[in-house]
Amino acid sequence: MPCLAKLKLSNWQISVNTRPHLLTQAQPRREPPIDQPKGRTGLYYRACMSSYRPKFICAEPTCRRPIKPVYDPDKFEYRISEFQDWAVRTLEERSPGLAAAYRNSNRMNSGSNRGSDELATLIRLQQKQWDNPASISEEEFEFLKARDPQLWWTEITRMPRISGVPEINMVRCPGCGKGVKRVGSNFRVPRKRDQTAWKAIEEMIERGEDMVAKFSFCATVEEHERMVKIAIELRSKVR
Repeated sequence: MPCLAKLKLSNWQISVNTRPHLLTQAQPRREPPIDQPKGRTGLYYRACMSSYRPKFICAEPTCRRPIKPVYDPDKFEYRISEFQDWAVRTLEERSPGLAAAYRNSNRMNSGSNRGSDELATLIRLQQKQWDNPASISEEEFEFLKARDPQLWWTEITRMPRISGVPEINMVRCPGCGKGVKRVGSNFRVPRKRDQTAWKAIEEMIERGEDMVAKFSFCATVEEHERMVKIAIELRSKVR
């Protein structure tokens, strides 16, 4: 487990990854995942991926609180990626519409439906949605949704990708109802009255900093190279 050093900003504690094992030998540089989140160029990111719930904060002066998505497997089904992208849909046994979509999907894939006008329409609309999702009308989407269980998923949070895939954040603050900011797992939420700390947080949000990468246990390529340099200097002093 990495060793944590703490930097103090007013009453705000920020955990920083120091990784003492780098003092013994430099680690080989690895290529990051191809479609990793934007700003997340971590050498150790694959090893540090975990199933914790993503963390958000509401920086509104009336709230200033941490927020995590509700996890209720008795009512909902979850699709969670290695990058903590979350999608959710109601369980099939609790959703008559989803159950009907599964039945229709099986019917469309059966040999008895081959060559039908319904199947031809489905294929045409699926291609249209693939080419340009914005061109699908509400009526066409309902036609697709009634025959494709995958369209019942709702993405509630998704990290932006280097490939250009945009960020999705459907999470809202339960206190004020406004949008929230996603942060890394080791982000320490300051006290509500700590004006200095919250001012610093607001400035980081305004600058558009990657709050997930900034407050993460995983070292980025740049952090790794700095730590190796410092480790080499410390080792030379010991000798």
